Amino acid sequence: MNILLVWVQGSGKWTQARKIENQYGFLLFETGQTLRDIAKGDNDFSKRIHQRINVEWKLADDVDVAKVIADYAEENKWENIIFDWAIRNLAQNKIIASLLWEFVVFYFVLDFDVAIKRLTWRKVDSITWESFPSNFPKDVNPKTWNPLIVRPDDGELTTIQTRMDIFKNDTLPLIDIWKAEWRKIFEFDASKTENEIFADVEEVLKNIL
Repeated sequence: MNILLVWVQGSGKWTQARKIENQYGFLLFETGQTLRDIAKGDNDFSKRIHQRINVEWKLADDVDVAKVIADYAEENKWENIIFDWAIRNLAQNKIIASLLWEFVVFYFVLDFDVAIKRLTWRKVDSITWESFPSNFPKDVNPKTWNPLIVRPDDGELTTIQTRMDIFKNDTLPLIDIWKAEWRKIFEFDASKTENEIFADVEEVLKNIL
C-alpha cells in the first residue's frame, strides 16, 4: 500500500510519518531529504538538483522528482510505502500519480494562521530536519544529538506566507481532483496533540491494512 502525505507546513506530519514507519513497518520516502541527499553527488543529475534546491532555493524540476520517485517505487514495489509530499502540484500529479498507480491520501489539516505561527523561527534538526518550536529550550535534538538550526526561509514572515500561498494555490486543489478520481482521502485535525493525531491515524490504518 502507498500512502501519500499531504500537509500544510507546521502540521507535525514528520512525527506522524515516523510513528507509522516505526510501528507499522512502512518504508518512508521523504521527498525533500532524498533530493538533498542526491544533491551531494558528483554526477550531472545531482549537480542539477543541487543548483535548484541549494543555490536557487527552488523546488526540484517536476520531471526530476518523478524520476527519483519512480526509481524508488520500482525498487520497493512489494513494500508498504509512505510518500512524504511526493506530489505538490497539478503538473507533478499528471506525471507521478500514474507511477504510483494506487495510493491513499492522508491530509493533515491545520489553520493557516496557526501554521504560520508554528513555522516562524522554528528550529530544525540539521540532519534529519525534524522540527521543534521556536521556544524549544535546547540547541540539539535530544533524540539524535544533531545541532538545531533555523532555516533561512523560516526567519522571514513574507517567505513563510509565500509558502502558504503556494500550498493553497498549487497543492490544495489536488484534494478535489483526487476526490473526483474516487481516491480514498483521510483528513486529520493537526491542531490536536501528537498522541491524539496518531490515535486517529491508527484508527484509519486498522481499517485499510
